[in-house]
Amino acid sequence: MFETFGEIGNAERLVKAIINKRRVKRFETTFDMTELLTEEYDLNKKNQIGFLAKIFQALRIEVNNELENLNNVLRDSVDIIEKGGRIVIVSYHSLEDRIVKNFFKEESSRYRKSDNPYGDEEKNPRLKVLTKKPILPSFEEIKFNSRSRSAKLRAAEVI
Repeated sequence: MFETFGEIGNAERLVKAIINKRRVKRFETTFDMTELLTEEYDLNKKNQIGFLAKIFQALRIEVNNELENLNNVLRDSVDIIEKGGRIVIVSYHSLEDRIVKNFFKEESSRYRKSDNPYGDEEKNPRLKVLTKKPILPSFEEIKFNSRSRSAKLRAAEVI
């Protein structure tokens, strides 16, 4: 979970530290986790904030089942939205953005991968991608709202 959702290298070290700490004392607050992380890792203030964000991101994604929910919403949206309607997604980290980008690419393609030795199967695309590249926040927006710095907007039209 920490490796996949938080993109933490050497996640085994973190997991062992959590297991050992929980043998001594049960975690009751996020501060317990933060304390463990600052004890286990020698992080300066700048790196500490980013590292903690990745850890809590991984926990949030797992607990809320966010990536599976995103996949479900994308799949369902194509069936629910009328032709000409638009799907607009704002993602806040690379895992979400990759799912959206690949879904839009797959649903806008005229071909489906196939075992056919003569080539891929033709299919009718269900989406027309409106944003070839994601739309990123401007410098002014980031200055006004620092949380927008990682936002990426992608849009597609149901055809």
